[in-house]
Amino acid sequence: MRESLTQGFSAPNWTDLRVGFFLSLTDEVSDDLGTNVAGLAEAPASTPNYVLSNHVYIGLKDRSALMPGSIGTIFAGFSTGPAGLDSTQLSSSDIGSGTTNSNYWRPNNPGSPFRTILVIDNLIIRATADNVAPLYIHMPQNTTNAGGYAVLLGLQFLRSNAASKAVTMKVKSVGQSADMLYTDTPTTQLLHDNLEAWPANSQTIGPFGLSALPTAFFYYWPFRQSRLRIHAQGFLRAA
Repeated sequence: MRESLTQGFSAPNWTDLRVGFFLSLTDEVSDDLGTNVAGLAEAPASTPNYVLSNHVYIGLKDRSALMPGSIGTIFAGFSTGPAGLDSTQLSSSDIGSGTTNSNYWRPNNPGSPFRTILVIDNLIIRATADNVAPLYIHMPQNTTNAGGYAVLLGLQFLRSNAASKAVTMKVKSVGQSADMLYTDTPTTQLLHDNLEAWPANSQTIGPFGLSALPTAFFYYWPFRQSRLRIHAQGFLRAA
């Protein structure tokens, strides 16, 4: 089912802020589908492509109830949007390792550009990672083969000083995957341990200027046949 969550946080004066989320998928009615999270594939919504609610958003935002891409909103993170692109689909997928399998679910935009990372300030797109080097996220489907039922996604935000609104974002990048790890024990401690030991293989996005800094976790899942589960979330103010 379509669902969203906005949860504010306070981390003033940061110059190195790292955020992370342990996520998994289930269906409309079950809390847990076991090791085979099957039957969740969904084609693009039939509503017009320009609708903001047809896209995935997982990252940081301002605290307003408005969707990213609305006037007065800030968003930085994983996304298949914003408006104007083909609607998001959920596809059975491998992880781009050269072996064809169906171990994961991958939200993706079937059109062009194939957006996977988005920084949007009001109505202005400040940064993306799309056609040239997309960074896909993968939710475990065959959890045994994937290595666990939850995926860890992370974002690192850097500023030259605590007063600056010029931000650089880093995301783990191995092949075309932004996944940090998979586990059956998605604890807050494991999340923080991985944020502290930030991966060396990261794609740098920016720097980009923002009119304001995001102050809330934001999740929006546009599908009706699956639900997004948040097992743990947190941030590390490394500097």
